[in-house]
Amino acid sequence: MDKRILIWMKANIGRTIDPLRKNALPFKIKAVDEPHKKVNFTFRDRDGVTEKIALPLHFAMFERALTYLEANKAGMVRLGAKVKPPYDQDTVEGQIWRQPYVCPTPFKASPHVCDIIALSGLAEYGRVKNHRTGHEVQAIGFTGEYKKAPEKSLPDTGTKTKEAESDKAKIVLKYLETNPRRTYCDDCLSDLLDIRPRQQINQICNKWLKSPGKILRQVNTCSVCEKIKLVNAVPPGQPLPIEAGVSPKEISHQPVVVSDDIEHSVLNYYSKMQQDPHHRYRSWEHCYLFFQKHRPFRTAETKDLANLHLAFFLASWGMYRGKTFLLWKDYRIFDPIVDALIDPEYETLYHLDPAVLSKDSTVTSLVFQLAKNLSDIFTKTVNIVNGRARNIEVTDTLVTKILLGTMACTPAYDRYVNAGLEKSGFMHRRFTQASYRELLNFYRMNSNTFSGLRLPIPNSNFCYPPMKLIDMYFWSIGSDSRPDK
Repeated sequence: MDKRILIWMKANIGRTIDPLRKNALPFKIKAVDEPHKKVNFTFRDRDGVTEKIALPLHFAMFERALTYLEANKAGMVRLGAKVKPPYDQDTVEGQIWRQPYVCPTPFKASPHVCDIIALSGLAEYGRVKNHRTGHEVQAIGFTGEYKKAPEKSLPDTGTKTKEAESDKAKIVLKYLETNPRRTYCDDCLSDLLDIRPRQQINQICNKWLKSPGKILRQVNTCSVCEKIKLVNAVPPGQPLPIEAGVSPKEISHQPVVVSDDIEHSVLNYYSKMQQDPHHRYRSWEHCYLFFQKHRPFRTAETKDLANLHLAFFLASWGMYRGKTFLLWKDYRIFDPIVDALIDPEYETLYHLDPAVLSKDSTVTSLVFQLAKNLSDIFTKTVNIVNGRARNIEVTDTLVTKILLGTMACTPAYDRYVNAGLEKSGFMHRRFTQASYRELLNFYRMNSNTFSGLRLPIPNSNFCYPPMKLIDMYFWSIGSDSRPDK
């Protein structure tokens, strides 16, 4: 198996990728199984949501395809359009299936194999005429753009050095732009692009790319080797997944989570609502959608309905039990709370997406400012509970559930989410600014997986927001780990 393809596949596990072929369906690499020499692969159906299992792509398929492409690198070769044999031997499909595999498949393998080869930078798509039909068909040609060049071809001084460095800088930039929101250390870029020695990557990135502002270089987790290093990335118009200024020590405590774990937990959460259209989990949808659609509640009637939605959401999510003061109040206790939630100062929190934040500290300060405001409102307005004077306790669980149910700007820090954070090895497991920043970064590091799980909310134009998915994930693993659930 070509090392460049193998590294590229590992770097893109869990990410939904658009093929370079016209009208082709997005696909996702689920796992790279080196011991069994295959890659597990799915693609999206025409509805854009349903994932279909395509087939295990055997490493031998890539080797046969590359051998054929290299032998015909002077021109383009046809991909092949037949699903069943006999295959045309002058196509990539014919070469891939010239010998049988253990796992039969009803899908054509060549388009998917060629997609990965092309995205790895070893080939490009084009069109050729089918000599049998006379029609133009999809074709692919070997480029070898990232082939290792002899080190002597890159002299230390003179015009040729600058020209060679400039060309390699273009290769590096092209690769980073092809893989936005991924981070690559110098070592992994050197392996991926076959630019040797590694110090050339350092020199190229600093001299040709960082200074003009084309890339960012900072301490972060490399998407390939998952080590804390100085990494390179080109997130278009956006920051690297970790805000500049976060220390390597704090990054080192960021747990590594397999994308399949996230998908399993979140999809399992979704499945319960699919089995029961009136599941209590739906209460969040009703409350969140009402605030999204109707704020700032210009009539007394809509504001009253907002109070009612919030009250029922909290009730169905366990906040009206035990000794809580809410148990003794009607739903209009939330009237001043709703006023605070629709304050224009906090409007940006209704649209929070960690993947595109320009500065974590700004949104973190805003979330905790609003949280304190809500807590203070309860403390000032609730003095009597069931006919007796009482100093109430406003918990982080209550405040964060209100924020989750209305804005979805934070997960709800209840016992299950806290347990999920602990089980996952997070350094901070309570509603603190440090914990919140950790979760923003966690989402960014797994944004490709989470973005594929942002399913539409039924009967609306809204999708599940990022911090709601964070809540679903940690709540699920925390709930599974608690014996008293």
